[in-house]
Amino acid sequence: GMTLHYTPKLRPNSAVMLMVGQWYLEIPPGRERHAESAVCSKEDTHRLLTGPIKIVRALNHMHYLGREESLEIIRNEKRIAYVTNETTYSYDRPKFVTISPPLEIQPGDEIKTTCVFKSKNKKKTTFSGRGTSDEMCLGFMVVFPAENLLSRTCATWRSLSLTKLYRDLNPYGCNITNFFNLSHPDTRPLLEKLENNCKPFSICLEECKEVVKEVRKHPCLSGDVGKYIVHRAAQMFNGDFPRFLSLLQSCDVEMLKDKQVQRLTNNNESSGSVSPRRHLELIVSFLCVTLILLI
Repeated sequence: GMTLHYTPKLRPNSAVMLMVGQWYLEIPPGRERHAESAVCSKEDTHRLLTGPIKIVRALNHMHYLGREESLEIIRNEKRIAYVTNETTYSYDRPKFVTISPPLEIQPGDEIKTTCVFKSKNKKKTTFSGRGTSDEMCLGFMVVFPAENLLSRTCATWRSLSLTKLYRDLNPYGCNITNFFNLSHPDTRPLLEKLENNCKPFSICLEECKEVVKEVRKHPCLSGDVGKYIVHRAAQMFNGDFPRFLSLLQSCDVEMLKDKQVQRLTNNNESSGSVSPRRHLELIVSFLCVTLILLI
């Protein structure tokens, strides 16, 4: 049950829940131990905190693959305290940690979340999601005063700060709003280059490969930002962007084979111990294996 207490005298502080952690998980099957981590960075806490806040309670959160989780406060590159350090995590038996005296977080501190999973009995990769068959790596902290906290979330997606992605106009050199608008003058030329040189859901054209390499140099398609864009775009069912992706990815298999062949060539040239005939045999063998896998 629940008991509600009313008073005309307000408490001296208001508390809120701050969530930290990693929003992107990719846990391979058959692992005895697999770790994921996230950091609410110095830049993030400088932006989100208008003054110090104090933690009075905390809770780790994973699903059924979760085994260990910790939350750490790092100041000047050194860990000053564990908020939580749970080495026997159980989804069915959550442990609320009361912190007394309260632990202070200052602007410029870092909050590191580390989760350890066991996927020994899994046959497929587990991704992040809301269902208990999916996974999470989050930490929840009750903090005060609420007035010193501008956002109740300080999490990451892979290596990317969600604070930066959601609050900056041009995070990591990518204006995400403009990029998803393929009629925008900055991004329309990318679509036109792909449309003029590539065929979606068809054969890979030789001229398409070079165009794809050029387009993928764009800040919105590089590194983890590019993966985030593709992740967001995969949830779209209308508009030009699914077509844009189909053009961009139309030569992925062929470009991967080109890289593998080039790597074999470079390795053989650097070793100087493989004859031209053997070199050709290796390449032919690789292409045959690739063809079998594709079939």
